[in-house]
Amino acid sequence: MELEKYQDFEVGDFVLDLDFKESVFEAEGPNEALYAALLERFPEKRSDLIEARELVFNLDKHYQKQRPSAQDKAAVYQNILQLHQERNQPQQARFRGINGRLAVAASLLMLIASAVWYLSSRNFKYDRLYATNYSEVASYVLPDGTEVSLNANSTLELLGDWETDPQREVRLKGEAFFKVKKKEETQAKFIVRTEDPDIEVLGTQFNVNTREGRTLVMLEEGKIKLTSKESKQGSKIMKPGQLADYQPSRKMIISDIDPTKYRRWLKGYFSVDDLSLAEVITEVERIYGLEVQLEDGKTQGKGLVTGVLPIQNIDELILTFETLYNVTITRKDGTLYIR
Repeated sequence: MELEKYQDFEVGDFVLDLDFKESVFEAEGPNEALYAALLERFPEKRSDLIEARELVFNLDKHYQKQRPSAQDKAAVYQNILQLHQERNQPQQARFRGINGRLAVAASLLMLIASAVWYLSSRNFKYDRLYATNYSEVASYVLPDGTEVSLNANSTLELLGDWETDPQREVRLKGEAFFKVKKKEETQAKFIVRTEDPDIEVLGTQFNVNTREGRTLVMLEEGKIKLTSKESKQGSKIMKPGQLADYQPSRKMIISDIDPTKYRRWLKGYFSVDDLSLAEVITEVERIYGLEVQLEDGKTQGKGLVTGVLPIQNIDELILTFETLYNVTITRKDGTLYIR
């Protein structure tokens, strides 16, 4: 996948890019992984990517749902032409790599998109995409009153129309803790879509972690049903105090656990219980967006340890890491060197 063309892109450039737009909506296809690949390749553009993705989503969904009349479109277009004539040359320069009449056309397209989004968003009642940056933990209240906490480097997307659809659906990438608001009057289900499995809820508190091709579901309160798209095991019903561990091409394992271990991140820490040094390094890279360089042979003699590491304070992280694993860490730019 060619990513270098996005090196100098800003929000407006992403919105105008056809491949980027398709990656927002495609469930399958060549552009499905583009958004994730851009986040990985250009972590410094994360805020621009999130803003562009939400803008594209809102533009498309609400333009289709509330398409203006031909008369409205003509009036908007005339206003856009007038606005464009008043714009100066430096504002057009933000569309890098586009010259001459193409720059004018791109600016017009962006103005049209912004105008349509403004007209349609006047009736837009709630956000559709929630996201956290590296080393950030955030809490949100969804339109139905459900409370969600997102761990670092995670996204939660609302699917469908929550005002008219018979059930509430979200798509999760990363990790989240849910306190689902039960709909007494309609008994509307709450469904969390992951790569696999799907999680069906009536009213409950649970944690979902979708990392490294693996899904971990911890149930703290209530009852949920897990349904795998690939496994032939059928649906599984979980009870409070259980953990479901699912990986493709293997059976889903459900075991009894201590729920507190799986929600420590809500207080700003992640557990390293029974994790090797290599496994903890993977978590540090994911949470902080840092590269970790390990001196040859440093994994030898480093057995499993038990403890917690802070999510939101890099200096505290380094100190705790050094203590737990008896190593020395040097930080330079965006890299941690362990020796």
